[in-house]
Amino acid sequence: MNMNKTTLCRWIAAALLAAPAWVHAADGRVVRVIVPYSPGGNIDTMGRLFSKKMAEILHETWVVENRSGANGVIGTNAVAHAPADGSVILFSGEVHAMVPLFVKNVPYDPIKDFQPIARLASAPLVFVANPAQVKANNLADLVKDIKVEPDKYRFAISGSGTSPQVGAEKFKAQTGTDVMIVNYRGTGPAILDVVGGHVNLMMLAPPVAMQQVRGGKLKALAVASDKPFHGAPGVPTSTESGLPGFEVGTSFGYWGPKNLSKEMLERYSAAARQAAQDPAMIAAVREIGAEPLWESPQAFAASLEAEYRSNRDMLQKAGVKPE
Repeated sequence: MNMNKTTLCRWIAAALLAAPAWVHAADGRVVRVIVPYSPGGNIDTMGRLFSKKMAEILHETWVVENRSGANGVIGTNAVAHAPADGSVILFSGEVHAMVPLFVKNVPYDPIKDFQPIARLASAPLVFVANPAQVKANNLADLVKDIKVEPDKYRFAISGSGTSPQVGAEKFKAQTGTDVMIVNYRGTGPAILDVVGGHVNLMMLAPPVAMQQVRGGKLKALAVASDKPFHGAPGVPTSTESGLPGFEVGTSFGYWGPKNLSKEMLERYSAAARQAAQDPAMIAAVREIGAEPLWESPQAFAASLEAEYRSNRDMLQKAGVKPE
């Protein structure tokens, strides 16, 4: 593909600033895509990019609706109880399956009440720290320092049931440390307090993390992955940073209600695969800070259930209960 960076940025901006409906309908069919978070975040951005492409491929009208609230529960619950004809589907992160592990009285089962359609992109989180308060430059030294002065360290998270919370709990469980976790209402306020030194550790999506790192406000200790990540150049993997096996990330994809018809499932899965393999989409997803991929409904369902069970067992052993 021959596309310079300026053209690519204009392509992404056009997709994101377009009206929330894209009309390519041959038969007037409308698909409502529920994004259970506010506009402008990673999930919303990715959902709009892929839903625009899905509309083009399927020659339909796809309307993205942001139905935020209650850590994503409100919008996600609407899809759980939607008709099974494919007229209402969910675009979210795999984090939606983790929310019931942290939040009480979630009105759906994240595995049984949904039909995974396709996973389309993923990205590891970046482990960052306040450079003035954290002397360690890798995870191994950080663990040693925490064990000497545990009260000195505090993790910021951007909400209950989020990937950063999963990461913080996994770090504590894997290292045998007991770091206080401070819950914020959103990524922005959490970053401000890490930069300001009120808390000093956090895990962030690569684009946000690297912006702060390049500005000198935070330092990156590791990418929470066993492989280097293009969205965080120069940042060591968790293995290179002294904590092998520490992997935390987020992924993005489509779900339907549990009884989604086989016809719609196959139709959407095939279109999603075509979208994920489109050269312009690959470039756009990487520009945003994620890695494009495609998983079939069966593979997506299997990986989700494995992740859910692994995190559930880890949290139970750590004594973490829904609040």
